[in-house]
Amino acid sequence: MCANFLEDSTEYIQNEAFYSADVESIKRKDYWVWRYIRHNRKAVDVCSAAARNIQKNFLWRKKFGVKNAMNPSKVNELLSSNCFALGEVDDAGNKILTIRNRLYHKKQSEDAKHLVIFIIENEMLNEIDDGSRLTVLFDIDGAGINSFDFGLFSFTVKCHKSLYPDQLAYILVSEMPYAFATTWELFKNLIVGKRCAQSIRFVAELELIKYVDKIQQWAAEKKIALSANDN
Repeated sequence: MCANFLEDSTEYIQNEAFYSADVESIKRKDYWVWRYIRHNRKAVDVCSAAARNIQKNFLWRKKFGVKNAMNPSKVNELLSSNCFALGEVDDAGNKILTIRNRLYHKKQSEDAKHLVIFIIENEMLNEIDDGSRLTVLFDIDGAGINSFDFGLFSFTVKCHKSLYPDQLAYILVSEMPYAFATTWELFKNLIVGKRCAQSIRFVAELELIKYVDKIQQWAAEKKIALSANDN
């Protein structure tokens, strides 16, 4: 697979359309190879399908600029705000990025996308696939449907489905209005595919206890964040 990928991607490599570090990673058969083989395991030709998807992914990575997605000071600024929180873990020990939509503004969408990428690139990925995943929790409580950033949600789903296959454990949406949550349940398999849909859960806040370890601490931090914004 490695030889075929490099041969088919010669023009892209020569034109520096890929990060050189990504190309080297393929030669070592690390993260990308094994993740995309697993991701395409039901394809007729698994290796060819994986190679095509890696090529698309490498083009996207360079175009998006994942290596410079966000400088650490900006990350600290966002995570020290009350809108974003990274720290609690889910039931499997994966870190949770909480986005509190009551405090979120859609003008923050690009920053939020870059934050998700930064966390995956700098905290989740490593040379030895130790099973580390990220859970993203959209907390809609007190916000309403109009404040929900569907662009950010779709981007997060795309990360899970194709950009970083199997790198997200769950995408949780808490307290989404009933009408949208019901519509999602009806069409989710058509929208994102059955395999990806299994990891996307629309839940009531009381149900988060199934997914969030130390839920009381998570709830306490949420209360402090919302109170600080109200003052």
